[in-house]
Amino acid sequence: MSHIEKEIKILNVNAKETMKKMNKLGAELKGKYIQDVYTFDFPTVNESFDSKLEIAKKTKDNVQLIDLIRDIRPCFTKEDLSTFKSLLGTEDIMAYIENGGDLSKLQNDAIKEIMATINENYSKWIRLRKTGNQTTITIKKIVIYLYD
Repeated sequence: MSHIEKEIKILNVNAKETMKKMNKLGAELKGKYIQDVYTFDFPTVNESFDSKLEIAKKTKDNVQLIDLIRDIRPCFTKEDLSTFKSLLGTEDIMAYIENGGDLSKLQNDAIKEIMATINENYSKWIRLRKTGNQTTITIKKIVIYLYD
């Protein structure tokens, strides 16, 4: 991939008003295109957690599980960290996994509930867009940060 783009999404934009404002600012219309847009959802956090935990238990390779935890870590609440501390002996679930902690402890109902709750604060999907002769792929991710 040669380019990474950051994007801001503004909802409910009035196209005619926006085009008038752009013209007043001296912006030049480059064209109007018909697009084909395809979107693909990733598995939910709890589905990913369960599958990556099983892989880690079977293969002793915890890289995918650690990557998932790193990705969702900002979504943990202080209560979540407290639950990790009481169940694992540390608030840092990622360090617990990296240091060879007992992975069966991660199958606890309280931890599964945390992972299911994360779905409300984290989502990730892919958009494949074809505009004219150009095709782009965009990975979209929304993370709601819950801790300091």
